[in-house]
Amino acid sequence: MDIGDFAMQFDADRLEPVHSVSAHLTEARVGNRQKAVRSELYTLDVYGPVGPFKSHVDTPHRKNMFGSLVVVFPTQHEGGTLLLRHGKKQWTFDSANLLSEAPQPSIAYVAFYSDVEHEILPVTSGYRVTLTYNLYFADSDLPSK
Repeated sequence: MDIGDFAMQFDADRLEPVHSVSAHLTEARVGNRQKAVRSELYTLDVYGPVGPFKSHVDTPHRKNMFGSLVVVFPTQHEGGTLLLRHGKKQWTFDSANLLSEAPQPSIAYVAFYSDVEHEILPVTSGYRVTLTYNLYFADSDLPSK
C-alpha cells in the first residue's frame, strides 16, 4: 500500500532501527566522520498465505538512496522468511521465528543495501505486516565518537 493510502505515526528516524543502521554502516564512513542516515516511509505491506514475493533488486528512487529498512510488526505468522543475496553470499531473516521467541511484543527489522537481491518466501499462516523505508544519506555528517 502506497504511503498516500494510509496514516502512520511510527517515526523510524527517532527509533532504534535507523540509529542501529547508521551505527553499523562502516562503508558510510568518510575520513573520521560517519554519514548521517535518514529514512522515508515507502510502503505498508500485508503478506498472507497467497504466494511468494518474487526475487528482485530495488531501484533507488533518488541519487542519495542506498538501501531499505523493513520493520516487521508483531503479528502472528508462519513463513514469510526474507532471503537476501549479494554475489555468492546469502542470508535469511526469519521474522516469524524472531517475533515468536520475543518475551514481549516487539518489532523485528532488517536493513540492506539497494543492490542486494531479496525475496520473501510464502507466508503459510497468519499475516506478515511490514513498513518499508527507503534509506538515504542525509546532507550532514555525524561527528565521530
